[in-house]
This record gives sequence, C-alpha cells and structure tokens, in this order.
Amino acid sequence: MAQRRSVQRQGLWRILFAALAAVCAVAFGMTASASASGGGTPYADQAARAGLTAAQTKSLQKQVDGYLAKTGGRQSAANEITLPSGGTLTVALPGERKARSLASAGAAFVDCPYYYFCAYQYENYGGTQIREDSCGTHTSIPWAGYGSYINNQTSGTQARLENSSKQVLYYSRGAYAAVPTGVYWTPVYYFNPC
Repeated sequence: MAQRRSVQRQGLWRILFAALAAVCAVAFGMTASASASGGGTPYADQAARAGLTAAQTKSLQKQVDGYLAKTGGRQSAANEITLPSGGTLTVALPGERKARSLASAGAAFVDCPYYYFCAYQYENYGGTQIREDSCGTHTSIPWAGYGSYINNQTSGTQARLENSSKQVLYYSRGAYAAVPTGVYWTPVYYFNPC
C-alpha cells in the first residue's frame, strides 16, 4: 500500500513538473518572439519610438557594444551606459549631432547638470557625452581627436585629465568652465572629475 502511494505521488509530481515546464516554454517563446520582432535587442522598441529605422537601431547598438567593451558598465537605455563609477555615457543617435537621452520622457538633449564634469566626443558639445560626478574615479575616455567639455562642478573645482597610467596630463579649467573647442582627447585615457 505504501509503495502504491509513493508511485502515485511520483506520478503527480511528474505531471506538475511537466505542466510547469510547458507554461515556462510558452512564456519564454512569447518573450523570445517579442524580442525578435522588436529588432533583437531589449531596447529596440525605445529606438523605434525615437524614430530610428532597423538599420539605425543596429548601428546604434553596435556603437553601444563598442563603448561597453572599452568602458565597462551596463546598458541602461538604447543609447546609454551606466558606467562602473555611476556616471553616464550617452551616445548620439545616428544622424544627430548631439546626444539625447532615450531613457527620459521626451528624449531631451542631455545637459551637464550642476556638480558634473561632462566630456564630449566632438567640438561644440557634439557626439557622445560622458557625465560624471564621482570624485576619485578614473572614468575612461573611449575616443580620440578634438572634442569639448563642460565643468559644472562647484566653483573652482578642476578635473584631472589623465594618461593610460592614470598620471595627470593636465587639469581642466576651474568650474564653471565651458570649453567648446580645442580639447585634444587622444592622449587622455581617463578623467577624474575632482
């Protein structure tokens, strides 16, 4: 009699397990197909709402993946990376000169808030932007050539622009300072906001 109950319980558990596996398979199948129809990335719908084509979305994701490989962190929006230090890297959308955040309502162009040092890939605050406010960090500069920066930290604070050994190459102008041209990023591998 005890053996018969044990067999019945095992049969019941097998049925429950099979039912749970079927539910999971259906749920996973729906999630996978929704992701595939949205362009294959979790942020494809966000990019589509911003008016990007499938090709532009793919190009944007390739840029984000490249920055992730160079800077670390995690992708937090279709065009944004939260850096290991807590700062944010925002990639300019294909065909746009300045970065705007797709993570915020209205997808506004990103500014440089108070207490932040902001580095821009290109002159006149164009291209990808990095915003950082954590003192003592060594935030990676993943580009070369001429760009710009805004130092919007507390009055007089200077950022340290550093080489590959994290030695200071030069200091930024004291806050508040906006330098639209002539910032040569090629020798700069890192910056420390304060």
